[in-house]
Amino acid sequence: MYYIYQRVSTEKQSLIRQEGAIADYCKANNITVPEENVFSDVITGKTIKRENYQKMKSVLQKDDILILLDLDRLGRSWDIIKDEWKELTDKGVYIIVVNCPIINVLPDSSGVVSVDKRLVQELTFSILCYVSEKEVEKISARTKEALKAKKEQGVKLGRKEKFDSDMRASVRNLHKKGLSYREIEKELKVPKATVFRMLKEKE
Repeated sequence: MYYIYQRVSTEKQSLIRQEGAIADYCKANNITVPEENVFSDVITGKTIKRENYQKMKSVLQKDDILILLDLDRLGRSWDIIKDEWKELTDKGVYIIVVNCPIINVLPDSSGVVSVDKRLVQELTFSILCYVSEKEVEKISARTKEALKAKKEQGVKLGRKEKFDSDMRASVRNLHKKGLSYREIEKELKVPKATVFRMLKEKE
């Protein structure tokens, strides 16, 4: 039985590229994957606590074949990819990585995977895990450098204040008039907790 797993890290990203590439691969190889066997998540690969990924793992069985576009769809760190790969393959699941056919090792007609193919797969797999980990480190380093540069330029970092000074003044004036937190919340459409925080800041 074939399964597909797709993942993007944020809502701003799209699954279209993965869906299209995997669909092309399946068409070229005469593979049909039932709709219920396609699992997708929108969550960082830094965690394995992904709802649909875990659902898929719970139904995968020996001799099933899992299709991924890239190896890092399993995770964004060497340890996660390595652990997930081992868990799945130890279970008897075969994994096809569309963008890296050299590690796609499937059994022959007698159900056997040759030692040579296994060796190539293991060596290539380790290199790909390393590359994935280094890419994460590079992204992290670039982000830190960019934030440092902005800080040195005097750019204020962190979350922007949702409410400006005029709103704060309005909250204080209504409070002086004797309105309760709930009444201020209703009047200005400001959460009660925010009203409380604004008044505490004044103090």
